[in-house]
Amino acid sequence: MTLASVTACLFGLLAWRVGVRPELLGYSALAAVAVPLAAIDLLEQRLPAKLLMPAYPIVIALLALAAITEHNGTAIVRSLAGMIFLLVFYLIVALAAPGALGAADIRLAGLLGLALGWPGLATVIGGTVLGLLYGSLTGTILIVLRRATRHTLIPFGPALIAGALTALLA
Repeated sequence: MTLASVTACLFGLLAWRVGVRPELLGYSALAAVAVPLAAIDLLEQRLPAKLLMPAYPIVIALLALAAITEHNGTAIVRSLAGMIFLLVFYLIVALAAPGALGAADIRLAGLLGLALGWPGLATVIGGTVLGLLYGSLTGTILIVLRRATRHTLIPFGPALIAGALTALLA
């Protein structure tokens, strides 16, 4: 399956879940950048800032437009709070466990927090827990299959993305 096919499937799933609502644009922009970010992280173990950082103003602008269209200022405030919460949370994790997370993982968490914050705190928590769970399961499976050790660096971006998208689609 190509990256374009995966992205198209995500667009369809998000449209099915959210409906034709203004925030669908913000979610779709996130999906459009998340798929290549996950692929790059799997292949190269990096999340390129040239792809990640421009997504911030795009997703913020699209969610702000949705908030204006729906006369729902609290939703954009929740989105920004979700971004800040996840940036701080993953920064604390990175400082508490040096080498566990890269700076790009922290930046990615902030971007995901924007989208997760729109529906509310439960979605932020759900997406975070699922991302951590997916990352832990991936590491455990790779160790059991002897494809990695406890010291092997495993890309965490795809797990964060999968957790966030699962929470948005649930």
